[in-house]
Amino acid sequence: MILVVTFLFTSVVHAKAILITIGVGVLLAAEYQGSNIDGELYDALAKNRTQGSQWYRVKVEFDGDEVTIYLPDVGLIRLDLEDEEIDDPSGIDARDGESGDWWILDVDGL
Repeated sequence: MILVVTFLFTSVVHAKAILITIGVGVLLAAEYQGSNIDGELYDALAKNRTQGSQWYRVKVEFDGDEVTIYLPDVGLIRLDLEDEEIDDPSGIDARDGESGDWWILDVDGL
């Protein structure tokens, strides 16, 4: 009897943990106008507001509350979105957690 109760309790706890994990993943998707925009590459302009005024032509990919900027001939930069719900694709604010720099993105095709 104790073995059966323990098994059922463990199963319920694991099931809740799985549901919570799935729910968190859904809640953290980057969205524009109610649509999930995670995992697609978009053309964009990016500017480091902290260090300068130059705009760069880049590709960006959203992943929850993060965005990756692909800079030609430089590499990539991972940024934390100020808000994963995008209201204005021409003014997306994101922060580089390592340097503390703020970036602004102007994304095409959203």
